[in-house]
Amino acid sequence: FPGISAPLPRLRQMVHSLLNYSILRTRRGSVALTAYHFRVRGGVAGTPFPLPSDVQLNSGPWLAVSISDPGEALNEAARAALLAPEPNLPGPRTTGDLSPAQVCRMVEALGGKLWVESGTPAGLTLTLALPGK
Repeated sequence: FPGISAPLPRLRQMVHSLLNYSILRTRRGSVALTAYHFRVRGGVAGTPFPLPSDVQLNSGPWLAVSISDPGEALNEAARAALLAPEPNLPGPRTTGDLSPAQVCRMVEALGGKLWVESGTPAGLTLTLALPGK
């Protein structure tokens, strides 16, 4: 990913951990990974990236990676707990993977954001966005 401020091994580790989390949540169906390169101007992301209204990013170039699964939907409290410093939800993990909360801390340390969106009645999307150079 040219122009991204995050070291490539860290980016791989974060994406791999979120991808494994989604795969482990999925009992039936498929997991989708979508990458976006976009520019934010005045708090608004250019197309084609659908930036949620409650997510604020600084102006400039960004890379976002969204991982979506058809697993069980999470309510607002459960989504917040998933990214809390001490997650209250027992989540699926494999040895060596980071939890979504740990990925969130790493993304924030790199100047980015991680957010969770949940569908109705099912589905979950984890999106990490990192600033470009």
